[in-house]
Amino acid sequence: MHPLRPVVWLLFAVVGAALARAEAAAPLVWNGNPAAPHLDIIGDEPARPLEPVRIVGARNGRFSGKVVVCANGPLKNVSAKIGDLKSLDGKATIPASRVQVRLATGWIKSGWNVQPKAGSTFDVLNESAPLAEVAPIVMTDRYHWEKYHTWVKTGRSYVPVWVTVSVPPDAAAGEYSGTLAVRVGEVSRDVPVSLTVHAWALPDPKDYRTWIEAVQSPDTLALEYDVPLWSDKHWQLIEQSLRLGALLGNKSVYFPLLCESNLGNAESAIRWIKRPDGGYTHDLSIVERYLDLQTRIQGKPRVVCFVVWDTFLEGGQFSGDIKFESKESREERLAYKGKGPEVTLLDPASGKTEKHLLPPHSDPGGAALWAPLLKALPELLAQRGLGDALFFGIANDSVPHQATLDLVSRNVPDAKWVIHAHSFYGGKDKKANFQYAAFVWGVRGFCSGEKGWENPFLLAQFLRNMRDHYPLTTYRLAPEVNITGGQRGVGRIGLDSWPVLKNVRGVRATRVTERYPKASWRNLNITDALLAPGPEGPLGTARFEMLREGVQECEARIFVQTALDGGKLPAPLADECRTVLADRDAFLRKAAIVQGTGRPWFADAAPSEEAYLGYAEGWQEHSARLYRAAEAIAKQGAR
Repeated sequence: MHPLRPVVWLLFAVVGAALARAEAAAPLVWNGNPAAPHLDIIGDEPARPLEPVRIVGARNGRFSGKVVVCANGPLKNVSAKIGDLKSLDGKATIPASRVQVRLATGWIKSGWNVQPKAGSTFDVLNESAPLAEVAPIVMTDRYHWEKYHTWVKTGRSYVPVWVTVSVPPDAAAGEYSGTLAVRVGEVSRDVPVSLTVHAWALPDPKDYRTWIEAVQSPDTLALEYDVPLWSDKHWQLIEQSLRLGALLGNKSVYFPLLCESNLGNAESAIRWIKRPDGGYTHDLSIVERYLDLQTRIQGKPRVVCFVVWDTFLEGGQFSGDIKFESKESREERLAYKGKGPEVTLLDPASGKTEKHLLPPHSDPGGAALWAPLLKALPELLAQRGLGDALFFGIANDSVPHQATLDLVSRNVPDAKWVIHAHSFYGGKDKKANFQYAAFVWGVRGFCSGEKGWENPFLLAQFLRNMRDHYPLTTYRLAPEVNITGGQRGVGRIGLDSWPVLKNVRGVRATRVTERYPKASWRNLNITDALLAPGPEGPLGTARFEMLREGVQECEARIFVQTALDGGKLPAPLADECRTVLADRDAFLRKAAIVQGTGRPWFADAAPSEEAYLGYAEGWQEHSARLYRAAEAIAKQGAR
């Protein structure tokens, strides 16, 4: 043997190992799909070349596409940026300032024990870059892993990169292209971006006809960021949430007038001040400031609901029939029985607040205390042009005590009420002047051809038991499945009520909507949040973006259907539009798994793979056809 041969072999071995390590550490980039989160993990098919990020939309809307960055081991110093998008004819530009690039990460799950393929694994859309380090996926529980997650490749780290374009309302129609530069450490990769803009403009979100109710939670923000309620910093955080909610066309606001309601509020939104003569005055400043802020950001709300009752007070069916309640709820309900509402008492001299117990509404003395406040509310809203938006609530599967209903009607004649429940079962609709209902079961249908936006009654579906890991397709489909089934849209969604309270192990476990057991509505609690906590305030999520794009498609559909109903379209165009909508309905029925069993279509955290993949593979073409139809109608002069 040549004396140098062992040395050569050793050199080959060292170099080969180094090359293998370099290849293993080199980041991979592949195309993602906003509606198909499983491709974030298993989208690296060797035979599949990297294609442009394809985005399809219309004027005055926001539309997303994405790519995925992956490495064997941790990813470090991940960033991405994009330049201007230029039309293919060189005549038009959408500036980079209209394009948001965000890096997606996971957050709520402490492990990988319950994550369906269709769920939003990397949900939080981080606005700041770079991400210093992203850890690889590890197996946390062999039983659940082998049952649910054999498709997940462990030891890898992933960062989906979302590209969201805010198309200007006056953008030139046509094809645009640009370049997304993705960087991992010192390695950079350019990814082409393709945008199609159709010549039809979405209305501003405040003018959307699709009903979206995303309930904002001031207490969650105060707890998450450790700031005093109603401090300047707290108001800044609330404004950040409201600005995101505005993009959905949010149309309601809730003001709890009692402490510790089902909405998770520690204090009442209106503070009571003792007078020397034993009566009270009221500090309305929180409600006034919030309404002014919301109106400025989101436009005038359609429902301004003052919460004067909850299920632990007299009249609540759960205060008597508590056998189905948790131990904590039973104990707190029994301890509270016979008491009236608690409100926040303010000492103007010191600024200190405390809880203050008032008599029940059925007590004549207690009812008299509420009269001045209730009489002031119509004027408070009328001054802001919101007189028609005044509502009271919130009824659930039980209706407020007759004393509460009478108290309100004596002081606010013809008062309107809100109900969030399973349905009007048991004749609840006859017990109060309900003018807004968010129901689980008591809805008219799904994809049935009924035009929900024309329903004279404000009826929305409450997606009961929705969780943050539920399928992205559910969030995207929810508005359209409902407006084509007789509902106006979707209600009682949590905007920013993420799990903020930690358990003994320091893990996020509880939302503020669950923190007062006496106020539990069991499976009618709000159990999801469209936003997530960022370092400086609330951030959007993949679920938020899918819901928003679903709402935008509803608005396009309403435009197309309204033009068809007008009967003035040329026959060929009318036929084409009917075909587009009929094909879309068939597509939605299959994707939403609408069943005749009585079980709600959204109830499954893991839809059939056939239905999920069918939607994931076909949604963008159906979206393009819908926007093309709207464009063709707009060219006929319709508005």
